[in-house]
Amino acid sequence: MRRIIYLSLASWVCFAFWALLFYCFWRLQWLRPHGVWAVASLSTMFGLSLWLDLIGLRSLWRGNRRVAVVGWMLIGIVPLASFGVHRLSSVETFQNRLPNRVTTLDRVSACWLSSFFHAASLAKLDRSVTGRHVVLLDQGQSKNPRDLVAQMDAHLEQMAARIGQAPPQQMIYWVRGSILGIDGFAVGPWAFCSRNEDAATLTPLDRHEVAHSLVFTLSGPDQNPPHLLVEGWAESQSNDDKAMIESLQRDRSVHRHHRIDDLVQHPYYGASRGPTYSHGGPFCLFLMQRYTPETFFKLYRGVRRDSFRSDAERVLGDPWLEVESQFWMWLKSEAEQISKERFVQDGRFENVIEFDEGVDREQWETLVEKCSLAEWTDHSIPHDVSYAVDLSFKDKRQHRTPLIDRHLKAVFDRQQCWITESQTPPTSERFLMITGEKIADLIRHQDGLVTGSSAGTQIRAEVNHEIYSLLERTHQPLDCNPWGYLPRQRNDLTYNENIRIHSVVAPSPTTTQWTIRFSKRMEYGKTERPSHEGQEVEREVEEEEVELRLGEANGMALSKLILMIQSTGERYTYEARCENVGGRIMPVKGVLTVLDDQSQVLAEGRVSTRRMTSQESLAVKQAVAAMAANVDTDFKSIWADDLRWFVFAVLVGGLVCVAIGREPPLPERHIGEVSSR
Repeated sequence: MRRIIYLSLASWVCFAFWALLFYCFWRLQWLRPHGVWAVASLSTMFGLSLWLDLIGLRSLWRGNRRVAVVGWMLIGIVPLASFGVHRLSSVETFQNRLPNRVTTLDRVSACWLSSFFHAASLAKLDRSVTGRHVVLLDQGQSKNPRDLVAQMDAHLEQMAARIGQAPPQQMIYWVRGSILGIDGFAVGPWAFCSRNEDAATLTPLDRHEVAHSLVFTLSGPDQNPPHLLVEGWAESQSNDDKAMIESLQRDRSVHRHHRIDDLVQHPYYGASRGPTYSHGGPFCLFLMQRYTPETFFKLYRGVRRDSFRSDAERVLGDPWLEVESQFWMWLKSEAEQISKERFVQDGRFENVIEFDEGVDREQWETLVEKCSLAEWTDHSIPHDVSYAVDLSFKDKRQHRTPLIDRHLKAVFDRQQCWITESQTPPTSERFLMITGEKIADLIRHQDGLVTGSSAGTQIRAEVNHEIYSLLERTHQPLDCNPWGYLPRQRNDLTYNENIRIHSVVAPSPTTTQWTIRFSKRMEYGKTERPSHEGQEVEREVEEEEVELRLGEANGMALSKLILMIQSTGERYTYEARCENVGGRIMPVKGVLTVLDDQSQVLAEGRVSTRRMTSQESLAVKQAVAAMAANVDTDFKSIWADDLRWFVFAVLVGGLVCVAIGREPPLPERHIGEVSSR
């Protein structure tokens, strides 16, 4: 029995010894201990557990006090089981990109993994090529490995210099191969890049994962930056800067973006999910440009999860929300500059705006500025308002949708919203919801089937985008946004456009209307069909005469449109009355009529917006909540977390068995009086 007790306690002592040793490795920044340490730790822990099991089974077969034996066996396997469960939990967290709060145990475990990877690489990978700063490990498939290592050494030196640091003395282990199926992953100084592992040049994945290992090696043992900076740094060193900036600005232009402040909170702080890549890359570029690369590195290594905002303000010298505001302005400016540069280099299409004599150019500039400053440029969601929109549009023209019938009811309360929408065609109902507990985006089809998703804040940007798109689409084709009609310089055209402004009339003392008259000539087909044998490409020309009236009192909203298409003789007339509803300009009443050259009605539509009563708002909330109630949410606790409770139960069960099965004390024997006889 004593041997079983000693072996059980030895398992705990062994586990504590190895944990303390790797803790020292972590604190001393020995980030890649030799593989012998991992092999020795596994051997001793498994050896003790196996010895304990064999002795325990023998005692169960021959001995007594079997309950106590079972208890000590359970207690003895808890350390090894705890370590295994923690590794399983870490693997599932990474594979599913789940949020994770980094603990000391995670850091010590990562140090052990680094030693384990070294042992595994010696056993599995055939070739090792050492450079100045990196060691390339593969199975002999990479072409020109010396050249690859030289390229990566140079890239690593450039990355280190970019943040004002010298390359680390610790070597970076760059794996082009598979160890236990790991791919696209960095832990400590190990960068796994098995995808395109035979490429003759550096791939974006190579640059990305090595960037992770470099900044980790430089940042010290206590680093705990948000994954916005972790993935953003790696993206900024592996992808094209201009492409990242333009991509994020496109998402923002349609409201498909996250607030930066949301990405430094749960669940994104500790999770490498999509937005931390798409937003992190441009955001890190902004920080390095606006605050210097050295300041960025100081921010990266100096912030902590529970005090991030105050840490960021201390390092950057600006309030955190002001930093975000500056970032979005910088992003828009950079995207516009990139677009202009590309347009100048391309130069295929012309977008010309000319003015008749007598047109007041100052008035035109004033008009454009007022439209730019109006609320149409802010893709915000309404707030603290409930309203309903009804739209119908009938079209008799060929190749057009004959009927659009759309009804929307929306309730916005602070940062929460509930929306229902029904439309024909197709016949369907949509339910959107953002509350403090849940986010849902659901569609009920004509056959009654419900599809969609319901989750936590990780899809807030996607749902925000759907809300914005839905509100925009609700009024189409009866929209009042002046930017859909006003002539302006554009860099994204795929045809030649020539606009001539005939008149610009500013509001008089008795009216708040701007009136603009202009003609537009559009020339298609310049690049669609290449010429053959020197023949000119046929071009389709369309000409329009347009008169616009914009209401200055309502954010320059369109109040009247008269459009004449010369080629078909069609005449569009749209009159609308707009109001500010919850911070958003909407057509309270609008009527569109399309006539042919014989004054016959080709199409007509109507749109109306009204505020809902409190009873209607409550009904909308209940309807949406009922749809979302039975839909599962994302970010559940992973199955490995349940095993932790199982291990805890094993420990408790072992203690209970030991207590029950302990040897009872010997009974006292009664000694009677000695007879005198």
